[in-house]
Amino acid sequence: MLQSVCPCQGDRSRQKITPLTVETVLQAGRSLLSQLLAWSLLGFTLTIAPPHPQ
Repeated sequence: MLQSVCPCQGDRSRQKITPLTVETVLQAGRSLLSQLLAWSLLGFTLTIAPPHPQ
């Protein structure tokens, strides 16, 4: 049974791969951008904020 099911799933995933890849890339880019923004904001805040007394 597994042998007859596997090829069907492979064909389905092969057909879906293009839109899925585009979506994944877009999502990854978005998350990367937001992370970069958050890090730059953090650095900005740390640079402006007075150093904490040690």
